[in-house]
Amino acid sequence: MQVGIINEENFPQILRGISQKRRHGVLELHVGDQIVEVFFYQGKIVDVFRNKQTILKQIAHRLVARGSLYEGEWLVADVSAPILLEQSEIAGFELSDEILRKMSQQRALENLYAIDVHAGSYYNFRIEFVASPLDEALQISVGQLLLDLVGYSEVHSLFVTHCAEDLVLSRGQPADREYTFEEQDLIWLVDGEMNISMLRESSMLNRLTFEETVISLLQEQILSKLNISENLSSMPDVYDLDASLDACIDQAFKGSASLSSPERLISEICSEKHAECEQHLQKVPRTTFSAIRSLERLSSWAMSSAHTPDVVFTLFFLFAVIAPWFLW
Repeated sequence: MQVGIINEENFPQILRGISQKRRHGVLELHVGDQIVEVFFYQGKIVDVFRNKQTILKQIAHRLVARGSLYEGEWLVADVSAPILLEQSEIAGFELSDEILRKMSQQRALENLYAIDVHAGSYYNFRIEFVASPLDEALQISVGQLLLDLVGYSEVHSLFVTHCAEDLVLSRGQPADREYTFEEQDLIWLVDGEMNISMLRESSMLNRLTFEETVISLLQEQILSKLNISENLSSMPDVYDLDASLDACIDQAFKGSASLSSPERLISEICSEKHAECEQHLQKVPRTTFSAIRSLERLSSWAMSSAHTPDVVFTLFFLFAVIAPWFLW
């Protein structure tokens, strides 16, 4: 048994050594809390387990999670290809042997691309009999895998520049050609609106193929970026002049025939606001203003009358004479 620590330098050498010697066996990688088992047949990768789950079991869980298959007791037991095909017929999901093989290869590659050699991992390689794969499509070349790992950084940099994880996608213009399996997987999932993160979690593609396919579909406008701000519509407050101006000006520059210039827009909005203020003033009870005006007229007459001092003196004299009688 071969045992050691994995790092960025020796990991490619370990894979090349197994491939060049055309060895049979299982490379067990302990990466953080994950256990990845890579099965080799004559130096080629033919299966990849993750936390003791087979590729078909991983496919089953993902198909159930995204609503393609129904959840049930069948998911607890060992999952085989015939069981997956049977469950797909029950759920009405189109799944064939060919598509299942492509899914298996994608899941195997994703398990390999997800190995983090910087996490202080260790490995052991044990020689044991590994059954030959039923189809050559499931055989992954170590040389091609290493080339993909090197090229992924360039693809990922381009993807991050143009596609944030919270970017929302929608279907665009359909292409006049047949879609590949990878394209169909993404287009089928984007039924309405879906952001990149949710699409990645639901897709059957490995991270490299996923990002390459998304970039390609966006370039061909088969998928389109959705601007969230265009979908958010709010009615401006009738008393908010700035909001009304913005809304009307936007409408004018979008081709409205009834509004021709910003100056006309401003005059029309101000007229509307003036009319609204007059309507509110008309609703105020007029009796209040009438009473105020009456008091004002009475006060004005009293202060301007020439007999006002005599009247005040007479009232004071009467009060001085009468008040003692009441006190007596």
